[in-house]
Amino acid sequence: MKEAANVVDMLLENEIVRVCMYCDQIKPTRVGPGQSKSHGVCRKHIPEYARDMAGGNAEMEAKLRASLEAKPDSGFAPTTESIDASVAQKFAQDTGLSLHPEVTYGSMRADSLGALSPEAQTTMRKMASWEFTDRQPGPSSGITFYVPVNASYEEMMQRWEQKKKDFGL
Repeated sequence: MKEAANVVDMLLENEIVRVCMYCDQIKPTRVGPGQSKSHGVCRKHIPEYARDMAGGNAEMEAKLRASLEAKPDSGFAPTTESIDASVAQKFAQDTGLSLHPEVTYGSMRADSLGALSPEAQTTMRKMASWEFTDRQPGPSSGITFYVPVNASYEEMMQRWEQKKKDFGL
């Protein structure tokens, strides 16, 4: 059933945005047209999630918490506190660029981060960035560039203009 829903989402061009259900309660994540939320949990909220799922059973809570903490980072939603996509989403809408739904880390995708040692993961997280691609027909079609997740709208625009200039556009 889940696979069928994924196919329907793909056919409807519905982009799934991973969101921590606890972060979303604190600071709701806005999604744009053609996007929907897929609630999960972030690493920060493992204790609350384990407590809620265990229903007061301390032994079950401890086991669930240990099991969750052992999972790779790719199995968790990003926290909305550390990664706010609203500026990147607005930039993508205004420029017509496609925003990759997950943060990339240097040259690594988010789902590859879990294979690294904890020290390497910490280092890579410092390189968190948004990936934009021009998918519109025209001379800049296919150009991909990266912007740090904490970049301002103006910085994103400067990087995009520089990238176009680098390609002689």
